[in-house]
Amino acid sequence: MTDDDRNQIAMTMLLAAGHAKQIISAQLDHLTDRPMNSDEISRQMATAHQWLVKAHVEQNKLMKDAERVPYSLLLTHAQDTLMNTETIYFLVSKLLPLLEK
Repeated sequence: MTDDDRNQIAMTMLLAAGHAKQIISAQLDHLTDRPMNSDEISRQMATAHQWLVKAHVEQNKLMKDAERVPYSLLLTHAQDTLMNTETIYFLVSKLLPLLEK
């Protein structure tokens, strides 16, 4: 795998995680603007999850050869972004049912 291949994977991870984070953030913003629409939020959270899966698919391309992947600040940033977005997704997914009550 070349440096360009790794950089492309990192950028795809960043973009996918970024899309997921943007969707989740928008759902939280909408909760302050209007009454909660559970169906719409569920659809949006499912879309965010699909973006997270896409980022993980890209990450897995690297992980199969992890011992041979040299250090990359861009890749580290991509993995950090993915993990942070997953944490946000997890927390929001757990909090949304509480807000419905």
